[in-house]
Amino acid sequence: MEAEKRTLLIVDDVELNRAILNEIFCKNYYIIEAANGKEALDIILDARKKVDLVLLDLVMPVMDGFVLMEILKEKGVLEHLPVVVITVDGSEEILERAYSMGRKRSSSNRLTPISSGKK
Repeated sequence: MEAEKRTLLIVDDVELNRAILNEIFCKNYYIIEAANGKEALDIILDARKKVDLVLLDLVMPVMDGFVLMEILKEKGVLEHLPVVVITVDGSEEILERAYSMGRKRSSSNRLTPISSGKK
């Protein structure tokens, strides 16, 4: 019997990036896509959709990844939802900001910053 696929939410304003990530992960995950943080927030807070992991771009229109993470942190969602940051800005400042938003009071970390280089 095949194990049930977990749900991966891909959040990126660039459709091509979402398509590439979808192709990479579709064999192992059920994929949901969002083009900005507002769409992602609606999906994450929808009780009918059980999101297990989020791949999150930081720079997007409408609502960026930092604002989304702040809202999720305030609502306590980051306590149980792993978020992997994807960004073209690999600066130390951006990565540290992203990393610090996912840090809980304990030493475990729920956010893994990843720099993908240039778009």
